[in-house]
Amino acid sequence: MDFNNTRHLSRFCTAMDRSYAKLKQLRETRVRTLKQITGAHYGPDGAPKTVPFDLLEMAVNIYTRNLVAQRPAVQVTTKHMELKPGARTLELAVNHLLEEIDFEETLRLAVYDAMVSMTVVEVGLAPYATLDDPEVNGTTYDVGQPFAKTVDLDAWVHDMTAERYEECAFAGHRHRLRYDYVMESGLYENTDGLQPSSKNFVESQEDKVETISRGERKWDDDEVYDMVDLWSMWLPQEGIMGTFVHGEPERRPLQRMDWDGPERGPFHILGFTSIPGQVVPLAPVSMWIDMHRLVNKLYRKLERQADRQKTVGVYESGIEDDAERITKSSDGDMIRVDSVDRVGEKKFGGPDQVTLAMLLQVVNQFRWYSGNLDLLGGLGPQSETLGQDQLLAQSASKRMEDMSSRVYRFTRRVVEDLAQYLWTDPLIDMPLTKRVKDIDVPVRFNPEMREGDFIQYNIAIEPYSLQYQSPKAKAQSMMQIAQTVLIPMASQLAEQGVMFNLQAWLKSMAKLTNLEAEYADVLVETEPTQQGQGGPVRPPMPSQTTRKYERVSRASGAGQENATMQALLADKVPERQE
Repeated sequence: MDFNNTRHLSRFCTAMDRSYAKLKQLRETRVRTLKQITGAHYGPDGAPKTVPFDLLEMAVNIYTRNLVAQRPAVQVTTKHMELKPGARTLELAVNHLLEEIDFEETLRLAVYDAMVSMTVVEVGLAPYATLDDPEVNGTTYDVGQPFAKTVDLDAWVHDMTAERYEECAFAGHRHRLRYDYVMESGLYENTDGLQPSSKNFVESQEDKVETISRGERKWDDDEVYDMVDLWSMWLPQEGIMGTFVHGEPERRPLQRMDWDGPERGPFHILGFTSIPGQVVPLAPVSMWIDMHRLVNKLYRKLERQADRQKTVGVYESGIEDDAERITKSSDGDMIRVDSVDRVGEKKFGGPDQVTLAMLLQVVNQFRWYSGNLDLLGGLGPQSETLGQDQLLAQSASKRMEDMSSRVYRFTRRVVEDLAQYLWTDPLIDMPLTKRVKDIDVPVRFNPEMREGDFIQYNIAIEPYSLQYQSPKAKAQSMMQIAQTVLIPMASQLAEQGVMFNLQAWLKSMAKLTNLEAEYADVLVETEPTQQGQGGPVRPPMPSQTTRKYERVSRASGAGQENATMQALLADKVPERQE
């Protein structure tokens, strides 16, 4: 595209504005959803009504914790034997970069936003500049360092005429940069007459996510530096990146660069449900929010009914003295009344039992519809027996597996692009430490150590590295490996010169189970005893074994609430089982 051609530029800007307008409903839905998640007390522009039963917050956090709980572990492999040392060094460099740029937080925000709407993550290089401490898109990066950051949907636009993101003619986002950086960095042209822009520009009356906690934008002098709003746009068919001034009628171009980065471009999209013929994915929360609203509407109604509930004493006319004596008496007093039948106590209002039964039913439906949250979040049993719970867990895990696979592919693409930037950086010089046979060897990742082409290396993410594994779970895994592999195969391992270090294993188990003090008390280190010539001695197996099968029946949360609903409809409330 020729940015100097007025007709081409005008048509491009019109297409941008039309697509941005078509994304308005998506942006507004996201803002309303985040207000429901954060509630009415998070900020000055929160939910319009109280959210006493925040099912969305619980569901989104449970899924986010299950999908990405920690930084991914990257593996770099190659089919070429001579490149394996280089693959190992590149692996160390990529993992070091992910730690340095706090990639796990970016990934966690990406998954969270994809649960609510859709996620865009930009991958690139922090630009070189003449300023001492340039601020790039709101975050200070080392110049030339690869970065990955989420793009706010309020400032995002892509070609809405395409059926798939890969077919979009353009995609990009608006961002604010320091005015002096734009004018002095030497990266931009056509800056004559460019003035700082106000952050209070009015595009439409739609709400923005930033106002939830910050409130409306009313002042310009609350910013330390003069700022300017720009659009960074990716045109994949032309293979160029362009930068344009936001808010000016002519939308002047400030930068045009041929793209020499990763083939996929600078932006990556994460969504959990693809819709045929649509670029925008379907977010899980969009299918849950109506139930969430209904639950809170019913809860607020019950709250109003409870506020109106009152118990008062009533009496018939003519026995005012009896009423006065009753009013002045204390609990346990004996008082005289002339007519017991003409005074009494009446209750008014109170939560409606049918409404309460409906609330419990909708909560149960939400748990089921959102994928058995009790099981995914470890909130308690979902069925009456252990076997049924295991079957439900397997069913719930299918949905989680599909979502995990999407997060895995998305993460791998982003990490591959970061690794490519590292590989092609002509000035990279990263000190690393490589472990060789229990010895730490210092190495450097720089252009001199690179061998072969980047495409000869395969970037992979360890499948379970994103998921949190508690110390208890790690101890169980170590116990299982010892029982099923290490002890049964002790002889074979000894023949290959490998011995099972029981002491080290016990120390690891003590640490994972938080029993290090007890371990030090019960085990005393002495000189090792000599084994016989026959190799490791296995404990004898008992001649007979006995197995005991026990059926465990449990009262699940859903089962208890179903019983409560039935009792409510029968005008009787049972005691909740513990």
